[in-house]
Amino acid sequence: MTDSEAPTSAQLDDEESLQRRAVLDANVVASALVNPAGVPGQIITRLFADAAADAAFESIVSLATLTELRRVVAYPRLRSHTHLDDDALAHVIEYFAIVSTVVEDEPPPDAPIVEADPDDDVYLAVAATGRAAYVVSGDRHLLNMRAYGEIAIVSPRQFLQLLDG
Repeated sequence: MTDSEAPTSAQLDDEESLQRRAVLDANVVASALVNPAGVPGQIITRLFADAAADAAFESIVSLATLTELRRVVAYPRLRSHTHLDDDALAHVIEYFAIVSTVVEDEPPPDAPIVEADPDDDVYLAVAATGRAAYVVSGDRHLLNMRAYGEIAIVSPRQFLQLLDG
């Protein structure tokens, strides 16, 4: 490659941005609400704190994943472990959506991708649509896949290590 063929800084920025795109499953975000000092909490703290600056990563969501997040955080068992009232919880989810890139939901595939739990397919579809490099999940059905095409499926701890790397 000659100097005239070298990628532009905008192209490099695009490549770096793609490598930092991640879909966080609803349980990761819910865990952050329960234990802000834990690994999922550290990930969300970075996302929120870095939203106005050069973010450590770009969160990718869709209307379906935001709906799933609202459903998960409404569980009475989870609510009893957070110190947020309904309004505060709604504001946190709204801010999560604001600092994330929202992509269109795709129709579900004819055959499930995650056969053991087809409800997890939404995270893989959003990752593919949003050109994410990672799906961050604690769900064993997803983690057992390890990857979906070029998309790595990692635990919150692995993702935090990647951000620190």
